[in-house]
Amino acid sequence: MTTRRQIIRLIIIVAGIFVVFLIGRELYFARSYVQMINPVSVSFGELVNKADFIVRGTAAKKLSSYRTIEDGEVMVYTRWQFKVDQVYKGNPAKKIILKTPGGRYGLTDVQVEGRPAVTLGKEAVLFLTKQNGDYVIQFSQGYYTIERDEQGNEIMVQLLSKETETFDDLTAALQ
Repeated sequence: MTTRRQIIRLIIIVAGIFVVFLIGRELYFARSYVQMINPVSVSFGELVNKADFIVRGTAAKKLSSYRTIEDGEVMVYTRWQFKVDQVYKGNPAKKIILKTPGGRYGLTDVQVEGRPAVTLGKEAVLFLTKQNGDYVIQFSQGYYTIERDEQGNEIMVQLLSKETETFDDLTAALQ
């Protein structure tokens, strides 16, 4: 009976140490970060040329967030599933996974200025390159929301600069 009690106590102690370790580790990362990203500005033509894929799609689902440490800095990434409605360049899958910097993981909240502001159910034109999944080129520069101009025509609006491009501009840049 004494040996059994000792084993149970040992198990409780080890479990307690493990829980304290996990909580302590998470508390270490429990903070909010704001990171500024200053991407090199590229022209619309350069953006078209650098992209491996250009698609029009709808943000269907927020999949997950995860935390990494890169060059001593804590970083959180968020993964989004996009349903591809139209392909302008490349041959991507019908559903792609878009990885964006920033988001919340556990007690870590990372806000990255200049990252794409993905909205579920909202259509966008994405200028992507593939690196272990799909990434937006030049952060928000490769993410255009679809809006309507005063005449009711669809236009693409770049997040930060608010510059607009038409789908005719895209077609011309692809040729």
